[in-house]
Amino acid sequence: MATQKKPKYDRPEDMPVDSPGRRFADVVVGERMGPIEFRIKPSTHQKHCDLLSIHHPWFEIFWNLFPWEMDCGARVASKYHGRQNQDLEGFHAFDFFQPAKVGQPLFGETVIVDKYERRGKYCVVGVAELRDENGTLLCKASHEGITLAEQTSPVERDTGEKSEETWHELGNLVKASRDLPEGFVLLTITKGPCPMRVSGFAKGGWSRDQWKDNIHEDVYAKQMGYRSGLVEGPIAWEFVFMESLINFFGPERFFTTGKVSNKTSGPVYVGDVLVGKARIKEKLPEEGGIRIVLDTRVEKLDGTLVRIGTASAVVD
Repeated sequence: MATQKKPKYDRPEDMPVDSPGRRFADVVVGERMGPIEFRIKPSTHQKHCDLLSIHHPWFEIFWNLFPWEMDCGARVASKYHGRQNQDLEGFHAFDFFQPAKVGQPLFGETVIVDKYERRGKYCVVGVAELRDENGTLLCKASHEGITLAEQTSPVERDTGEKSEETWHELGNLVKASRDLPEGFVLLTITKGPCPMRVSGFAKGGWSRDQWKDNIHEDVYAKQMGYRSGLVEGPIAWEFVFMESLINFFGPERFFTTGKVSNKTSGPVYVGDVLVGKARIKEKLPEEGGIRIVLDTRVEKLDGTLVRIGTASAVVD
């Protein structure tokens, strides 16, 4: 296994704002990066609450971290290879084992587990693990990144075309229960405008002196065939679904037994109004209760599909 023991960038100010991106040929399967120690500051966490307009007590009063804050993959990789702003996201997945707190010492480690070429896209899969100071596993996150460093023209991409598989019931606001039937539709969520979370983003855009080849910046995103800079995939999902999922499952259950998997189906831009739909796909016996698995969809107002996946947790 290829192991890189020392980060290339020890301090954030040493890290280039505009990383040139990694070439697909230079990615080594088995490379292990970390562990990197970090803490989420109260001001950073509050900014996240305000940005997503999520003021649930679990996050804002008891200072538990959001999934995006627990996903250490990009944070760790950037210490070794610079900021990962040229990558598109193919999918992301989370497994939660224990919640994490604002200010808590956290240790992140990332392993490159696969790379492949698919339909002209160069894909790299990494798995990140977040642990506390005692070595307890808190969260495992997987990502497929589509590297753009070698792309000189627009990439073939999912268009987010409307799908006839969608459902149109408005659903109901309830708590998770083993008595709910398969096919039960949760309350549909409509939320917008969608924000941008990338460090350095401003409403007027980034300085072209710093952000030259950044998929979240308008000029480069347009070169790759998009209308404007792209919102990060996990943020679009979190913006729509986070509050409704923890209200449905309960935050303690969700952040100790929860699993999430999402595939990107189309681009999300700043200002988009998004619709989140969820319904019970299946109920599976598991130690400690029943795992309720939800089908989830994120659509735009016109029905364009942008994310599709599942979310689940164990209930008594």
